[in-house]
Amino acid sequence: MQAMIKAKLKHSANYVNSHPAFSEAFSILKNLGPDSPDGEIVLGDMKIITNTYATKPAAEKKMETHRKHIDIQYVASGEERIFFGDADGFEIKIPYDADRDAQFYFSDENDLGTQTAILKAGDIAVFFPEDAHKASCSPYGEPVTVKKIVLKVPV
Repeated sequence: MQAMIKAKLKHSANYVNSHPAFSEAFSILKNLGPDSPDGEIVLGDMKIITNTYATKPAAEKKMETHRKHIDIQYVASGEERIFFGDADGFEIKIPYDADRDAQFYFSDENDLGTQTAILKAGDIAVFFPEDAHKASCSPYGEPVTVKKIVLKVPV
């Protein structure tokens, strides 16, 4: 079982052996950034989702997992708080939906087993299928504008 990764994109070479597609995925992300337009692009069997948004209170966000894809989340600008933990430690709220490749969990940022981190511009977080995660949360209580690029890599 692979553990969630949090690192600077510039240090992503340290993680290319974690999955056969990571070398290509990190190379793609290094060519994108704050000026990348919002939208979705399908590139082979990977999907790139670029979005600009204001972070929200953690209570308004959902803890989720994916079975078919690994999420590589790259903060191109701004900063946000993420919550994460082993999916086995959370009660299922909404069962797995294969069309959305998502399962949602009851969670509270104070739940036992929940970890947190701040992602700043240039940071990546890699969530494997066993990593429940809640992203896009306000880092310090107030909304922050974030440009994030999520690359969905098939398991």
